[in-house]
Amino acid sequence: MKIQKLLMLMLVSLFLVSSVSAVSFYAEWQDNTTDISIMNGQNVGFAFDAYTASPPMVLNVKLYNSSMDLVKSFVNNFEYNGLVYSGAYSITPSMYNNQYGDYTLVISGSDENDAGSSYVLDLEVQQLPDTQNPVVVINTPVEGNTYNNQVNTITYTITDNRALSNCWVSTNNGVTTTAISCTSGSYTGLTSVQGSNTWTVYASDTSNNFVTETVTFNVNQDLIAPVIAVVSPVDGTTYSNSNLLFQISTNEVAEAKFILDNGAEVSMNTADGLSHGYQVTLAVGNHNVVFSATDTSGNVATTTVNFVISSTAIDNVAPVVTITYPDNDTEYSSDRTIIFYTVYDINLDSCWYSLNGGQTNYTLTTCGGAIRDIRSDEGENTWTIYAIDTSGNLGMASVTFEVNTDDDDDDDDTDRRNLRTIYTYSDEFNDYLNQFNETHGVIDLMDDDSEYQKASFFSRLWNLIKRFFGF
Repeated sequence: MKIQKLLMLMLVSLFLVSSVSAVSFYAEWQDNTTDISIMNGQNVGFAFDAYTASPPMVLNVKLYNSSMDLVKSFVNNFEYNGLVYSGAYSITPSMYNNQYGDYTLVISGSDENDAGSSYVLDLEVQQLPDTQNPVVVINTPVEGNTYNNQVNTITYTITDNRALSNCWVSTNNGVTTTAISCTSGSYTGLTSVQGSNTWTVYASDTSNNFVTETVTFNVNQDLIAPVIAVVSPVDGTTYSNSNLLFQISTNEVAEAKFILDNGAEVSMNTADGLSHGYQVTLAVGNHNVVFSATDTSGNVATTTVNFVISSTAIDNVAPVVTITYPDNDTEYSSDRTIIFYTVYDINLDSCWYSLNGGQTNYTLTTCGGAIRDIRSDEGENTWTIYAIDTSGNLGMASVTFEVNTDDDDDDDDTDRRNLRTIYTYSDEFNDYLNQFNETHGVIDLMDDDSEYQKASFFSRLWNLIKRFFGF
């Protein structure tokens, strides 16, 4: 080969010396051909010689694709001051970007007396056979998981080294299939069954490579709706109060709502998901409320209640409270230890009292009767009884009285209290009471009509009690 090149060079040189000067090329691929085919991903080398009788030479070596877009420039306007230039280069997959198709290698040059000449090598990059399957990943449902509600959505990712063709899904091992997008995403419209479920995603590419991916999961679905128990309002009831507490309970944790008179849906308040309430203010007239409860599995229960708010029955009257003892604006020479009072209201709710003008309040278990074992203060006392009904009306009564236990002039405020204590616990006083009980039995000391009070013995006892207890 070297001898042939040398002989050719001598002949060309002689020709160029005796004729018009030009650049001549000798080039080949690494397998001694001018046309070559390689597989996508392979390297290929080429070599060339450039000859001229009129140096310097300006050389260019460039690779073009089928659209004659420049892919790679190996030599760019290289000036060589000699008769022969030899070059060798390699084309790698990164240069043609791993793209199959036809490419053209152009070797061109000119000398000082020549407009230029070129030489072309043809390169075909063949596509590799596609034997790689698509890759399918099922994101949800999760393999092996147990769900307590129905599953109807599958999310997935599908990729391929070339191009995808068809993708589909089946929930019954391929007996029936549903086409899905090959673009990674989700598909909604499947139906899980109670117990074990196996879903399969299929994918094929343009080279007919085919793959399947399955996911198996369990469904332990709660198909039973919650049970609603309505506490208030009661169906068919007429209420006198326009402010009502809507209240229901459910037998399992649920989200509760109601729709009043076909209006907007309102969420009810709850602390534990079992007891639900909401305070409403209603207009006079007929009303309809639909309660709903949705459990964690999505099961929904509803119940309807009809009731009435009556204009004639609305309670705007506060409870009537009367204190019958102690007496108002009265001075007592001993401590007061008891309150007698009455409360009247048809819708009475609760009662309480205060011995210091409302700074401290004490709840009463019953409304009306006597409050015992309390103690007045020396000087002015104001005792108040409060009562509220179910409509929120508040009634109250107060009594203000004076306690002055010092009725002598020795400036000793404790003598009256001490005297009462002495008599209360003295043997003489206890014997007196025992003697009376044995003779007359137990009587109501506050009953002015008692026949026992007519007896002189009772009169003496009654006077003693009034003396030391201030009655």
